[in-house]
Amino acid sequence: MDSTVDAAPWTDRIFGPDCDVFVERSVKFVPGRRETARVLYGVERARVPGLRARVLGLAHALGLPDAMRDELDLRFGDAFMIHAGQEGTGPTATRKIYLEFARPPEDLPGLRFLAWKARPGAAPVRSTYIRLPNAGAADLRRALRGGDLPDALGDAMAGVLDLACARVDAADLTLLAVREPGTARTSLDLNVYDAGLSVGDVAPGLGAALAQLGHPPDDPGFPAAARLGHLSAGVSRTGAPFLTVYADARLRRAGT
Repeated sequence: MDSTVDAAPWTDRIFGPDCDVFVERSVKFVPGRRETARVLYGVERARVPGLRARVLGLAHALGLPDAMRDELDLRFGDAFMIHAGQEGTGPTATRKIYLEFARPPEDLPGLRFLAWKARPGAAPVRSTYIRLPNAGAADLRRALRGGDLPDALGDAMAGVLDLACARVDAADLTLLAVREPGTARTSLDLNVYDAGLSVGDVAPGLGAALAQLGHPPDDPGFPAAARLGHLSAGVSRTGAPFLTVYADARLRRAGT
């Protein structure tokens, strides 16, 4: 893993040093390139006084247009978790703000996350993460095989789903459809935190997808013992297929 993305500067500047911060790392595989400098930090909104002003300040600093900042402000109080993160390092890094909802807003059925992402020299994008209907494993498999994912990526996600369903009720798993209007992005995100799977458990089933993307089939980006969080796969905003592995999430305690 890339260790150059340090949690402390982001969490202290946006969330403050005196709160617990959830830290999640990920590795994204695209054709011929592996992106490791990826991290997302999150806090419970109600536990951080003054958070709204700091997050809106970040949105302004990132150059989000008025309409995006207004929506962030409007939805902020309904979110139970606030996340801030980045992809890459240095002046060209993509910075991100997410609102996470325990219950979707009435006018946005199924919404789990609403995000805004900005990179120097590119137009900011707005992302929605919508929870798909899930009455059991059959619903999830149908969505994974529904044509949004290239075959090898769909096979990889379905294989992880089967492993997760052997440990927990499929109705407790979450599958999100991700869209970014104005870009080619279309993907699915399967959350399996509750299944307690390790990266080593799922690594054999990811091999074909990694190989199709031009990567060694036996290296999913994390140590085998790392706890798997979720997988995202589909077509990126540039139109390229991708697979992202999220794992090794940790809680950074206040003052550490």
